[in-house]
Amino acid sequence: MVDKTDTRTSHDESRNGVAASANRYQSLFESAREGILVLDRLTEKIIDVNQSMVELCGYSREEILGRELWEIGLFADKEEGKAAFLELQATGHLRYESLPLETEAGEPHYAELRCNVYEEEMRQMVQCRGREITERQRAEVVLREQASMLAAAQRIGRIGNWSLDIRLGRLIWSEAVCELFGIRPEEFAGNLEHFYTFILAEDLPSYNAALAHASPVDPEVEVEYRIRRPDGEIRWLFERGQVEFDEAAAPLCRVGIVMDITERHAAREQLAQNAALLAQIAGKAARLGGWSIQLPERTLTWSDENCAIHDLPPGYAPTLDEGIGYFPPEHRAEVLQYVEACARDGTSYDFELPKVTAKGRQIWVRSIGEAVRDPEETLSVSKALSRTLPREKWSKRSRPG
Repeated sequence: MVDKTDTRTSHDESRNGVAASANRYQSLFESAREGILVLDRLTEKIIDVNQSMVELCGYSREEILGRELWEIGLFADKEEGKAAFLELQATGHLRYESLPLETEAGEPHYAELRCNVYEEEMRQMVQCRGREITERQRAEVVLREQASMLAAAQRIGRIGNWSLDIRLGRLIWSEAVCELFGIRPEEFAGNLEHFYTFILAEDLPSYNAALAHASPVDPEVEVEYRIRRPDGEIRWLFERGQVEFDEAAAPLCRVGIVMDITERHAAREQLAQNAALLAQIAGKAARLGGWSIQLPERTLTWSDENCAIHDLPPGYAPTLDEGIGYFPPEHRAEVLQYVEACARDGTSYDFELPKVTAKGRQIWVRSIGEAVRDPEETLSVSKALSRTLPREKWSKRSRPG
């Protein structure tokens, strides 16, 4: 015989357990930081909503319950809401990464929304979860705008940025860099091997030498080089970067910029040519020639104007003894003394003496010389100017510097 008291107790405990579970669910539902609402799948009406969703939608709880999603601003209009619900019914789920919303007061904002279908007590239900992402959306918009402005600035300035993971061999180019190299971003292989195919072979040694000088003490790298684009055009580029090293002084990565300096380089060459032309014109007008002695080889080099002063063809390269030999014999020891003192001690000089040209003409010249030191402070060149003197100033004068 079944004890009715025990049966009633069991039923009561079961009801109490269900009630406790429902209370826990409702407590979690109300306290959830995510906005949650529940719809009847058949009627498409909202039957429950928590406080977070109330705040997200900008409507009161009373204004939300009994309405469809499009009526509380989750979709632009009824047609869009119906289309979304059809997709939900077909797939069982729906997700929007950035759904534009509008509160009852007309204030725009954005939310992430996820909806899924489930069954409860033989009823098909829909649960939608949403969270506010307006600030994130605004930040993303700002970032996109900044990226767009950066891309435009790089295009206008013909400059791009890059980064290289040395250990992985992964090279990343901005769109502007790809444009400088004459390729589309999807055409770049993303490694140094592809990059090196653009650099002219004669410029590779200087490029690699510049990289080799980078160290933890001086991680900066600056180098100019030429590339050949796929269309055959040759361009001059300037690259500036910085190398990051690990604790063992092994290079980890490089980051930097590259810019097109073709026009600047052409202008620089044109200025150099103009300067050389002006110097040539000035030299001819003033009868001013230049020469240098390369040390320690004692190799003599004359400018074209200096050759003309001595009645020799342009590009003529006399030996040092031959150059001194254009002075009369009685002055050669004196001239050699000046040259030796300059080469040995760096003593400059300034003297005026007669000469006899290759055609036998007698001229008087003023020679001004000085020593040039290399970065290691070693005397490397003795350079000088020779100027013919007007006939009325012909007189033997010597002024050591």
